[in-house]
Amino acid sequence: MRDENFIPSFMLKNKTDLRFLNIVAVFIFLTLLIKTLQAGKSLLIPLVIAIVLWYIIITLTSLYENLKWFKWKIPHWLAKTEAVLSVLLLVWFFVLIINSNVKQLIEILPTYQIKIQLLLEKFSETWNIERLDLANIVSSIDVTSFFSGLANGVGVFLSYGGTITIYLIFLLLEYRQFHSKWDNLFTDKRKLNHLQKILSKINADAQTYIKIQTLISLLTGILFYLILLAFGVPFAAFWGMLTFILNYIPVLGSMVATILPFTLGIIELNSPSSFLLLGVLLISVQVSLGNIMLPRLMGKSLNLSPLVILLSLSFWGMVWGIPGMFLSVPIMVILNIVLAQFKSTRWLAVMFSGTGKLD
Repeated sequence: MRDENFIPSFMLKNKTDLRFLNIVAVFIFLTLLIKTLQAGKSLLIPLVIAIVLWYIIITLTSLYENLKWFKWKIPHWLAKTEAVLSVLLLVWFFVLIINSNVKQLIEILPTYQIKIQLLLEKFSETWNIERLDLANIVSSIDVTSFFSGLANGVGVFLSYGGTITIYLIFLLLEYRQFHSKWDNLFTDKRKLNHLQKILSKINADAQTYIKIQTLISLLTGILFYLILLAFGVPFAAFWGMLTFILNYIPVLGSMVATILPFTLGIIELNSPSSFLLLGVLLISVQVSLGNIMLPRLMGKSLNLSPLVILLSLSFWGMVWGIPGMFLSVPIMVILNIVLAQFKSTRWLAVMFSGTGKLD
């Protein structure tokens, strides 16, 4: 008679062993996935950026097609041309403003840092704060590296420009052929309809995110520019542009976009009431647009838990750096839609969702 004590535990087909093997398999898969994403980021990041730009272009194309000049409707080819030119003009404008302002900021940042130290020393003496050496804390913060990193990020984006352009051209050329390819690939109409529903959901939610996030970020950037301009804070156009860009990074981006111009306002404005009012206005804009209007406009279309958004931000930031932070939300939106379509992964989609309910 065979003694089960001599059988290795991993060969026993009970639920505990299978669960353990599944956990090990998932751990190995995630480790390999992270390593693959990190190793292939020079090819994958341009591809994901190209997909995002492609979504922006097709969204603008549909917007331009719906515009009418009296009874004349813009044809598709002209609407797409205008959309491509709009995106190119916008990217050129961003790069121009960031490059021209970052160089000036890096040059004068040491002067601003000395001014902050002097203000904090005066504050410490006035309020008799001796235990906390605020001036030394500020001197240890290297703000220059942040703006140098921003300039390097623009340089990296431009270095990816050729690869992004190639991906984008092929995506635009293939866009009209996608539906006919799916029709020829699937003979089962039920499977084809199900796949088309999934793709339509992904497409609709991705476009919703891009349209609404762009609108909110644009409004925030314009309001920041007007507020900073009214208070006489230097580089108002740059801060407005930086706010627009950073607002695509959930939570962290909006915090950085608010703290940096406010700190500069403290240095430039002599009156405490002025820089306090500046801080109240900047925070009010971020809270009203980012925390109140944005969730209402998004509604249930994204349906992601705030915790999942933060974890996604950390994960993709670790894997792909700053580009990963920008792309974290669109990636999670698409992933959650896909997970919801299969019984074996539907529970993950429920856990990732903000309401616990799926469409």
